[in-house]
Amino acid sequence: MQSKTMARLATYLFAAPALALVACAAPSASTSGLAAATYGSDVRGSSVVTAQMTGEPAHMTLALVNQYRAAQGLGPVELDPQMTQVAYQQAKAMADADFMDHNIVGDFSTRLKANHVLNVYAGENIGRNIRSADKMFDWWIHSPIHERNIANPRVTRLGFAVVYSPKSGKPYYAMAVASR
Repeated sequence: MQSKTMARLATYLFAAPALALVACAAPSASTSGLAAATYGSDVRGSSVVTAQMTGEPAHMTLALVNQYRAAQGLGPVELDPQMTQVAYQQAKAMADADFMDHNIVGDFSTRLKANHVLNVYAGENIGRNIRSADKMFDWWIHSPIHERNIANPRVTRLGFAVVYSPKSGKPYYAMAVASR
């Protein structure tokens, strides 16, 4: 897998110059009166979360994350509706704006608070313009800061979302991870 992944990485370095990836971590969050509905233009509650969680990209990403973590001697993570909501809000806002930025709708800590993810370790990986979830995962594990979020021993739950821009058709990805 390593040489195949490295070959794909080299291909994408030349084929996708518009790719940009960023990761951040929030050590903890505290209570806030912010409403989750202030993020993104399409927060439809449980139906969106269910669609994201049951889709092939989320299941593929979960399997790859758990396979990678097992190889590192770490326990598995599980898909989590609360973290999927956090990830979806980020991916949707980026797709709507057709622009990638962690702070597109407020910073990560603010989105965690708005979704009542409190007093946990949490991290976020974002990306765009990669055509499949497995290739996005490859990018993340070959970036030290993104890989740290995936391989953090405190992480037990994961949210994943991919949303396509109505303007450009580009996919925007967000992965939110957290401890219990």
